[in-house]
Amino acid sequence: MTNSEDKNITCRDCQQEFVWTKGEQDFYAEKGLSAPSRCRDCRTKRKQMRDQGGQGRPMSNGPKEMFDIVCKKCDKPGQVPFKPTSDDVLCRDCFIASRE
Repeated sequence: MTNSEDKNITCRDCQQEFVWTKGEQDFYAEKGLSAPSRCRDCRTKRKQMRDQGGQGRPMSNGPKEMFDIVCKKCDKPGQVPFKPTSDDVLCRDCFIASRE
């Protein structure tokens, strides 16, 4: 599926309009990607934040909140960077071992 014209898209972050060129549209179609929702500058900023550990969101001012758990495999206490929704959680060592 190819488009014959450039398209104007409004960036979801900065609300500025940007041009999605025919060449870019062809590339996205070839790779099976959907249309971008952010301009090039906002995509770059988001990538930089993600690369710095911010996962695409602005960096927080403090340390990441950690939650206490008891490992379901080794019964040792530990902490995880997410709020567990069940007791079915592994400590860091068991989690890494399970991925190998």
